[in-house]
Amino acid sequence: MEPTPEILSPRTGVTLAKPWTHIAVRVPEGAHHFLKVNGAVIPQKRIGKKIHESARKLFVYEYIGVKLSPGANRIVLESIVPGEVGVAKEISVTAPGRPVKIVLDPTKATAVADGKSTLPFTVTLLDEWNRPSMEKAVITVVATRGTIVEQDLDSSSAGHQITLEGGRASFSLRSTVETGHGRIRVLVGNDMEAEGEVYFTPELREWVVAGIGAATVGANSVSGDTAKIDDDDKYQDGFFHEEKLAVFAKGKIFDQYLLTGAYDTGKPEGEGLFQRSAPERFYPIYGDSSTIGYDAESRQKLYLKVERDRSSVMFGDFHTSLSDNEFTRYDRTFNGLKADIDTGRFTFRGFAAETDQVLVKDEIPGNGTSGYYFLSSTPVLENSEKVRIEVRDRFHPERILSSVEKVPYTDYDIDYTGGTLLFKEPVPSLDGGFNPVRIVVLYEASGAGEDRYTYGGRAGLRIGEKLEVGATAIVEENGIQDDSLYGADATLALSERIRLKGEIAASDTLEEGTGSAWKVELASDVSRKLKFGAYYRDVEETFQNLSMTGSESGTTKYGASATYQPLEKTTVTGESFVQENRVNDTDQFVSSVGVTQSLSRAKVEAGYRYLTEDRSAPGQEDRDSQMAFAGVSGNITEKLGGALRREQVLTSDEVTDYPSKTAAELNYRISDNLTAHLAQELQEGDNRRSLTSLGLESRVTESTTLSSRY
Repeated sequence: MEPTPEILSPRTGVTLAKPWTHIAVRVPEGAHHFLKVNGAVIPQKRIGKKIHESARKLFVYEYIGVKLSPGANRIVLESIVPGEVGVAKEISVTAPGRPVKIVLDPTKATAVADGKSTLPFTVTLLDEWNRPSMEKAVITVVATRGTIVEQDLDSSSAGHQITLEGGRASFSLRSTVETGHGRIRVLVGNDMEAEGEVYFTPELREWVVAGIGAATVGANSVSGDTAKIDDDDKYQDGFFHEEKLAVFAKGKIFDQYLLTGAYDTGKPEGEGLFQRSAPERFYPIYGDSSTIGYDAESRQKLYLKVERDRSSVMFGDFHTSLSDNEFTRYDRTFNGLKADIDTGRFTFRGFAAETDQVLVKDEIPGNGTSGYYFLSSTPVLENSEKVRIEVRDRFHPERILSSVEKVPYTDYDIDYTGGTLLFKEPVPSLDGGFNPVRIVVLYEASGAGEDRYTYGGRAGLRIGEKLEVGATAIVEENGIQDDSLYGADATLALSERIRLKGEIAASDTLEEGTGSAWKVELASDVSRKLKFGAYYRDVEETFQNLSMTGSESGTTKYGASATYQPLEKTTVTGESFVQENRVNDTDQFVSSVGVTQSLSRAKVEAGYRYLTEDRSAPGQEDRDSQMAFAGVSGNITEKLGGALRREQVLTSDEVTDYPSKTAAELNYRISDNLTAHLAQELQEGDNRRSLTSLGLESRVTESTTLSSRY
């Protein structure tokens, strides 16, 4: 070994697994040396090991736990022997960065719906150079179908918690016994999310057949006054007979298809859809952890379903499940024919039903209680309802800030005859930001006319790996005029980070006539630091679709927004939009910019907003306004958190929905699962008012949070 200076480890060009490393150097005897990382001198107190080779006249030093910067790092060793020329040695190593992206593999998977098969998944955290980030993290896995095999680290939190170490984590999903699509979402905090699709294909099992039959034969002898005995009365003189047959069968045919069938001659008329049973009505006490499943749901006497791979054709009870788009969304529940075809490139979902059902949509404001909340039409067709709790932006009702689907009997009870809803927890009137909370109920009710056909569907085609197009058509036959809904949509992946989506729809109804709606949206994660989005949407006042979420009838809206993070704890946001409201003859232009800075215990924000409002209605004046806003939020103590925000109008004019106001909020953590909230907002200007919100929030189980606000 020559007594020349050298960096012994790590090797040059290596990619390290951690954001720090041990550095071993060799220097000649009697030399002064300096170790630099990215130009900064590493203090010699970092030396944890020293070896003196007197025979070779050299020293070996090992620096312990030297921190590196994310990405490329330059390590330089300078050695100077008194009276000689200094020597410098240099290497370059790469250190992992902070995670900016989460990857789920595979993103598409298939398993047999036998309740036993498992699917392995791997989750990887990547830095901005697409290398595994070695930070330890806890990921949340949410599966709409199937069961996560691994142990849940925190059963009190929503989803399934799994530890991620070394940049990777693995988990397995056990299949269900029901065929169909499922989705898997993997989340890290609030910033990173990955999604995958899983499909459970039919199990080509051997045949199972079960049935029951009964026959009654007898004779009646009637004497006396028979004037009040009707022809339909059972007490007729002579012989009588009554038969009943119920049979269920399931098994493979032609070694490629799975057939499920059922027939019940004793099925009562007018029975509700599906076979969901109220637990307190039939099973007041459960003694084990068993679950109830239904394999042949039909309100008619016949149920039939044929499945192969990802495709199926059935006759029975079904949900239309046309929810891929906004304007052509169609959420209804029928008994009839349904077909699902999926070849990988081509998809088709169609249905047909003969019914007198009418779709009803009720939007009920929360009032801080569990109920009762009353529906507008009764009786409700059993098991046809879809209940969700929506929080909408109080200044922009078309914006849905959150939407949570509620589960019958777990989240609420319903009286189908009286049309009443009673929730298991209070439904607040406002959320913590004073945005209105609405109970949205979509359900089927019996119509007054005769049975007529309702039919339609959506076809989709994947063209290459980047483009998908689709078309939707729905027809509801009526006695006077058929109602119809037609639409088309397309999604184009311009790159891995840029996606363009467009949709157009037209409706024709007896109530509103013809109307149309269309939109174009661009979403882009340009880089880890920059996100950008733009949109243009137009909804005519006469466009009608009860299944559509939000409310923007009679408006044209276009705008753009961007988020930029120049530093790790600094975020700059900007938004600008124009909204033309043809219902009240007003046009609004809003443009704002803001900066948020995260500190050790608090977050500080400030910004500026410019607004104009053009009013075309007689007697109304146009208005221009400028606003400044600032706020701070954070932890005051270990258990007490708070926020304070002020929005100040800087001009004499005030634009509708944008007054000067002050908002304050306090949150006190009473225990690990119980938090108290208190918020107050004072609005000034033309609509002076005061809003107060007080409540408690408690996490009861993994999937249940009780909250009340008044």
